[in-house]
Amino acid sequence: TFGGDEGEGAGGHGAEGGAGPSRSRKKLPSVQVGDPFTEKVLIECCLELYAGDLVVGIQDLGGAGLSCATSELASAGDGGMRVELEQVPLRATNMTPAEILSSESQERMCAVVTPGNVDAFMAVCRKWDVLATVIGEVTDGDRLEITWHGETVVDVPPRTVAHEGPVYERPVQRPDTQDALNAATSA
Repeated sequence: TFGGDEGEGAGGHGAEGGAGPSRSRKKLPSVQVGDPFTEKVLIECCLELYAGDLVVGIQDLGGAGLSCATSELASAGDGGMRVELEQVPLRATNMTPAEILSSESQERMCAVVTPGNVDAFMAVCRKWDVLATVIGEVTDGDRLEITWHGETVVDVPPRTVAHEGPVYERPVQRPDTQDALNAATSA
């Protein structure tokens, strides 16, 4: 991952970009506030990474955080992915694996980088003062495997998360009160 650090968004557990001191969850907003300066720096960093052909794939850590980014990246590729959650930089020290996975982070990305490009990728991130950490690897398998201190917390085919989720077909019926509400609001 690169950009900010995890720990303050979704329901108070994602992160705004950039490093900063730990804060109590009770003081955190449930809706993230972006940081325009950090966003601009991250954009410039990404543009240089693209220009140097240093990334194979990249995904933001917006909605659903790492759970979404890793499943989408793995399902778009030819293999699987293994991620070690304990490698993810955290601002809050008491986050559970589920909170880390679902943490929505402003100004943060997850990138797939070939082993031969990791050093150059990290050098570009250092140049822009963007925190970057290797949290896993692409595998030859067809599974998204995520561990927390050696314990498997996710082991799924990534397409089931990214593209083949359940579709609910619920009955739809017009409320009996709808006509009265429409008449009252148009008067």
